[in-house]
Amino acid sequence: MQTRMWKPLRAEAKIFGKSKLGIVCAVIGCLIAMIFLGMLLCVGGALPGYLMGDFLSKTLHDGKAQRWLGWYFPKFAKTLMPSSSIKSFF
Repeated sequence: MQTRMWKPLRAEAKIFGKSKLGIVCAVIGCLIAMIFLGMLLCVGGALPGYLMGDFLSKTLHDGKAQRWLGWYFPKFAKTLMPSSSIKSFF
């Protein structure tokens, strides 16, 4: 997505005001906690999962991850990634 687009089109993808990646990671964290801690304490795995997913969502959306990959892996960045004026949200 180009950086000069209208602001609502550049916004993060959200569900009920929360980032989609954060909600997906919260569900995965809940399932992992259910495996190890059981049904009663599985909700406790949702909070760390959501916080990690929200951080990843913001990092990917702001382009920080793209800049980091371009700096530390320049060969990868030149061949597989778009130019730096284009932000890709996975």
